[in-house]
Amino acid sequence: MKDHLRNLRGPMRERLEKQTSRREGVAKILRETPSATDLELAKVFEVNRDTIHRDRKYLMQQANQNAASQFEIWRDEHIAELNKLRESLEDFLIPPERRIELALAIIREDVKVKGTAAPTRSENLNVMPMCRSSPSKSRLSTLTPLPGCIPMNAMKSWTG
Repeated sequence: MKDHLRNLRGPMRERLEKQTSRREGVAKILRETPSATDLELAKVFEVNRDTIHRDRKYLMQQANQNAASQFEIWRDEHIAELNKLRESLEDFLIPPERRIELALAIIREDVKVKGTAAPTRSENLNVMPMCRSSPSKSRLSTLTPLPGCIPMNAMKSWTG
């Protein structure tokens, strides 16, 4: 962040330096006191609480990007390890039973790491329409419900 400040001059540079310094201060306080409110931080840094809110939002985005990149690094390293293990499956000194166990373990881990595992839970929802259109009360008695719909006498009790 500070590298690009070198190219700026005057008030813009001062504003960005101040913003960077404030955000670093906000981050430090939040590490020490996670429950600090925007209003409390605004008083400490003598700014509007909306400014602190934007700073917190920016810091969260940075933290999320950092976490995502760390996860990607871990994922890539893990995939490389699994590929090395796959290559070791070609070693004929390993007994066939052990190779099968190893292959299945590799597949299980690969599916977890790559996120290609089958869902562990599914939900089936049935949506049943009451009728084909929104009729007036006079036309209600002439409508035939769709198959699997609520019986007409139940619909009449709702409409009065």
